[in-house]
Amino acid sequence: MSSVALTRQRLEWWGIALVLVPLVLAAILSFKLLSPEYQSHPLLFEGQHLQPVNVAHAQVLAALYTGIDYDWPPTDAVPALALQHFPNDMDTLAPKVRKRVFFQALLPIVLAENARIASQRAFIKAQFANGGAGSGVLQRLATHYGISGDLDDPQVQKRLLRRVDVVPAALVLAQAAKESGWGTSRFAREGNNLFGVWTWNADAGIAPRGAPDDANHYVRTFPDIRASVRDYLYNIDVGHAYLKLRKMRAQLRAHGDRPTALQLAEALENYSARGARYVDAVQKLIRRNGLAALGGPRLAPWEVASAESPGLSQN
Repeated sequence: MSSVALTRQRLEWWGIALVLVPLVLAAILSFKLLSPEYQSHPLLFEGQHLQPVNVAHAQVLAALYTGIDYDWPPTDAVPALALQHFPNDMDTLAPKVRKRVFFQALLPIVLAENARIASQRAFIKAQFANGGAGSGVLQRLATHYGISGDLDDPQVQKRLLRRVDVVPAALVLAQAAKESGWGTSRFAREGNNLFGVWTWNADAGIAPRGAPDDANHYVRTFPDIRASVRDYLYNIDVGHAYLKLRKMRAQLRAHGDRPTALQLAEALENYSARGARYVDAVQKLIRRNGLAALGGPRLAPWEVASAESPGLSQN
């Protein structure tokens, strides 16, 4: 065979390869993207998208919610909006309006974060039911929630499911209101910290004023409100101080009951040095603000027309 023929043959094979290789790679990628294992990766457990909203003034934020008929308590779907930071002038709103705006801003974020945890829980239960305890995603979830041991062991499975569960929105709203002064505290304004979470890393927190000279703790900062809510829920689900709450939640579920904010608040003695008095204060806040009757509102997609404008348009 002549060198010309060989060259032509090589060119033909290269042409075939240039066509086939991308097709094969595309097929592999498509299979990977469609596989439940890939779709269920923890990084993809993000729940419903929330449209970010940045508003500099509390009056504008109040007008924004009024302009889209977002009532409190919500009578219909809750707009899927994620306020990034509470305005610095929340304290200029009348108390009744400030409470309403605080709840309106926080509820969509709490619903989205609870939905993310609920999707993780559903995935875990499905894996256990289908004998998929060896799943890499499941293993990563277990590690994330601080659970070690053989995931084929029913007791280990029980411990994981006890941790991966939602917290009633009413309880999250009540604690956020109490710990942040309805979004007016220094730590809420400067660090998006709505729950009084501490850190011992000076680079990740704000030094409390008036703290003793030997104090080595800081109040943690977060990039936005949603990060603060996510961190709070994770602390409730993994923190040793809240084991009683998790056991109570699991027991209620085992009896077919839906855990309520008032019930789970009973297990928050360790959240504050005030102990039982703190529990009483949180329960009173829930009752006085009608949060126990919040029900199960759902999120609806919305798109902000302008970051500083009350005008919103539904997707």
